[in-house]
Amino acid sequence: MQSTLEEREHAKITRRALKEVFQILFGTVYIDQYFAVFMVGLSIVIAVLIPDYDGLFLTSQSRGMTNYHRWLYDIFVIVSSLMGFVLYFLLKRQKYNTEFGQKWRAYIRANAEVKLYRYQKAQQEGKFPLLHTRFGEYFFLIFLIILFVSMYSLITPIENSRSGNFFIQTWWPINAVIIGVLYSGWFWLYVRLFAVKAIMTQYRGLIRCEQAKRNRNNTIEKC
Repeated sequence: MQSTLEEREHAKITRRALKEVFQILFGTVYIDQYFAVFMVGLSIVIAVLIPDYDGLFLTSQSRGMTNYHRWLYDIFVIVSSLMGFVLYFLLKRQKYNTEFGQKWRAYIRANAEVKLYRYQKAQQEGKFPLLHTRFGEYFFLIFLIILFVSMYSLITPIENSRSGNFFIQTWWPINAVIIGVLYSGWFWLYVRLFAVKAIMTQYRGLIRCEQAKRNRNNTIEKC
């Protein structure tokens, strides 16, 4: 129970830190939600205005797709592919912004401390912590990005397999909600991707500090 409460507290701190980064970058802590609602709404409006659309990517061109499906999917794929570049350059532009630098360092610190907490917990349980290396975290984040973009651009539904195609062929309003969640998630995912190097550097530093403290305590006990 105590472990769960600590994990929730760490999660709150990291969410708050990221929201403060959003505030500096976009002027609102709700940019991810506003963007999601705007993009889904825009896709639906375009689907109403342009009904004769055959789809641009393999998924949207599949049989059984409504016009709403096609526009939701194709716009999602295009925007998702460009968002990483846009967010990267927005972050770069804030390089000399002192206020942003403070919020960015707080975000890095919060995530490094979460990783340290999970590392310590795994050590106590005799396990190896997940995403312990920079390569592992990069791989995981890039895999998620490729998976979501590919799901709505390259995967074609299997005939007579409704259960296996839920994320693609389900009722379009449900798909609109799913895509809205993904739009919101891109902000969290891409910012984390661009912060991996700094987070891992600080995470390694925190581990070294903890090990140094432990070694000092062991030396005192022996004396």
